[in-house]
Amino acid sequence: MSYTTIFFLDDRIERVRRFLERCTLPVMVVRTMKQARFWLSQGGWDVAFLDHDLNHEPHSSHPETNSGTHLVQWMAEYRPRCHRIVIHSTNTEAAKRMQRILREAGYEDVAKVHFEEQIVPRANVYQLFWWNVEPSEEESQIIR
Repeated sequence: MSYTTIFFLDDRIERVRRFLERCTLPVMVVRTMKQARFWLSQGGWDVAFLDHDLNHEPHSSHPETNSGTHLVQWMAEYRPRCHRIVIHSTNTEAAKRMQRILREAGYEDVAKVHFEEQIVPRANVYQLFWWNVEPSEEESQIIR
């Protein structure tokens, strides 16, 4: 399968930059829950990459507010079309919870990878790479 519509949720610009450096396909990057719900509801995505801990709060204990858990609960209810979902988070327990919620909602192709490993689509294959990027001062939403 050729992946052409890619959705990427992460609020840390250094992760976004690293992903975009490795990905050769167009990517919709969003940094907030509001943006994520809007763009997911606009149409089908071939692959959606979701982070859990947003607002630079590692291992957030408040999944009901602004987290990947909150997003997948919304997805379970509204069922936006995503062929494949990849959860990329250092928060292992939250990633497992997100995966369980999505599978219970009927999403079959749901993978989870640790923050330091990421699957990046390139044409028709997935490639593994490592996130090793110095933090950036940049504050911008990247849409490519």
